[in-house]
Amino acid sequence: IEMLNRVLPWAAGTFTPPNLQWDYLNDLGYTPQEVFAFGLRSVETKLRRAGIEPGEVLGFVKLGITTLPTTQAARAIALVEGGVIGTLSEPHVSEVGMAAIFASMQDIARWTYPKQGGVQATIQWIFEGAEPRYLVLGESGRPYVADGLADEPTLTLRCTAADWFRVAGGRLNQQRAVLNRRLRINGDWRLALRLPQILPI
Repeated sequence: IEMLNRVLPWAAGTFTPPNLQWDYLNDLGYTPQEVFAFGLRSVETKLRRAGIEPGEVLGFVKLGITTLPTTQAARAIALVEGGVIGTLSEPHVSEVGMAAIFASMQDIARWTYPKQGGVQATIQWIFEGAEPRYLVLGESGRPYVADGLADEPTLTLRCTAADWFRVAGGRLNQQRAVLNRRLRINGDWRLALRLPQILPI
């Protein structure tokens, strides 16, 4: 499972044509979403035969394992196009990419929440280069994300949108980003220290 979590984000790049020219796939009679969905179904089937439920693998949780393969594929494509997974290229910030990142964060928070001892908090992100978003933990026991500014956030994180794409892709360590002031934190520092466990993105 640990190895799968390491390689799955890079495996997405094997389905990606150079310079994101999806016409290469279209010319073969397939859409990118069909190709990604086929790949996801194939890996998930093989995992189950090996005795591993895909829902145990963080890499699949990030793609929305409880949704249809076509929906997971659409999220994977948005993350690839944003430079979050499957590439070493610089992030391409867009609202579609940011929405995919926060949808992943919501699924991850729901996955880790039972281990967090019922924490109740609102975490706000304020970006340079993108609209703000926030994550609510503890309300009805089902974490959720929303656009805009929360009324009274427990914790506020500020960074560039590009740096949050890097964090989401594992190319910028959260703690290092804090030390370098690329990620600035205000509010409950105890919650901030727990953030890598709540959101192991």
